Amino acid sequence: LKLTDIHCNLYMVECDLVYRKSLKRNKGDIYPTKIKAVVGFLAIMGLVFIVWLPFVIYLTGVPLFMNPVQSVTMTVKLESSHNSWRLCEHSDVVAIKQVPPEMLDSLREPPY
Repeated sequence: LKLTDIHCNLYMVECDLVYRKSLKRNKGDIYPTKIKAVVGFLAIMGLVFIVWLPFVIYLTGVPLFMNPVQSVTMTVKLESSHNSWRLCEHSDVVAIKQVPPEMLDSLREPPY
């Protein structure tokens, strides 16, 4: 320990003693009920915010309504360590609400 560390600790203890004297309370006195209630309420609210705030932040980023599909792209590739072969690719831009079976069949057909 250095002498400056000792002086720093003594200064902190002196500040703590001055603060306790300014409270005009004796050691062991009971806190008033209002102060206990406010401190307890703030502690519980702090814990609630710590636990629930991440969930609220996450849920605000998730839309609560459905996003309709605007476009669909399908690509089938074969890849190796040296080469890549694109077998087929199909792209369609449609606002899809209810997909009829005929449209699904047309997606199964090759694009060429």
